Amino acid sequence: MLSTLLLLLAAGALAYAAYQGLTLVMSLLTPDPLTAYAEPAGGANLARTPWTERTGFAVAQRLPFSLDVWEDHLRWAKRGGQFLGDSLGTLMFRAVAYGGLALILPLMSPDVPVLWFAPVLAVALPLTQVRDAGQKAKKRAVRGVPELAALVAAEMAANTPAEAALEDALKLPGPLSGLLHA
Repeated sequence: MLSTLLLLLAAGALAYAAYQGLTLVMSLLTPDPLTAYAEPAGGANLARTPWTERTGFAVAQRLPFSLDVWEDHLRWAKRGGQFLGDSLGTLMFRAVAYGGLALILPLMSPDVPVLWFAPVLAVALPLTQVRDAGQKAKKRAVRGVPELAALVAAEMAANTPAEAALEDALKLPGPLSGLLHA
């Protein structure tokens, strides 16, 4: 009785996942008329976007929570010189792809219940990598503020104009110089 109930629940979950997957694919294949109207070349920007990024953005839009925090982490990681070509869509696609590949483990050996945590950990892997890179870049920027201030103060004490002192400060390596460029 219990095994039949579990089998029915698994079949229902599989059917629901297939339905959600099909609606995701259909939303990717069906162009959005508002986007095509708002784009100057009739959606030319959408055509230049890689399919992995479009898929990741479609997944991100369907999540029940906001990814603004991860955008902030990704922005700081880019300032630190990592994940330069990535966007939030690419990051989400990578997380879903890792989770899908890790789902093979528990399906191949269902006798090991610990393996059911592998897809969850695989989905979290790219997100934690970006978070860690963003936090490191942020800490490096905060640690670089006294050095930058000392450099600008020394330059200005030597009767150098403020613009020249800031230009010299832009030559410092690290994420802080990237903030001064912006």
